Amino acid sequence: MAYIERAITSVLKNRVSSSKCLLLTGARQVGKSTLIKHVFPEYNIANFDDRLTRLQAKEEPKLFFIIVSKEYPRFCRRLG
Repeated sequence: MAYIERAITSVLKNRVSSSKCLLLTGARQVGKSTLIKHVFPEYNIANFDDRLTRLQAKEEPKLFFIIVSKEYPRFCRRLG
C-alpha cells in the first residue's frame, strides 16, 4: 500500500528541528507510528504501548530516559 502524505508532516518537521522532544498522540490505528517511521526513518521510536514502559516513564522519568537512550540511541540524539 502506498504511503498517504499527512497534512501535519510539515508541522512535525518544524517542531523536531526546534524542540528537544516531540509527543504525537491520537486515536488508535490512525497511522501515528507509520507517519513517524516515514518522516523520520533515521530515528528509532519509543512508544508507550507497553504497560511496563508507561509505568517506568511515569514513576522514574529520568531513569526511563537513561534506559531509552541506551536502547534507542538514534531516538535520543535529538533529546540530547
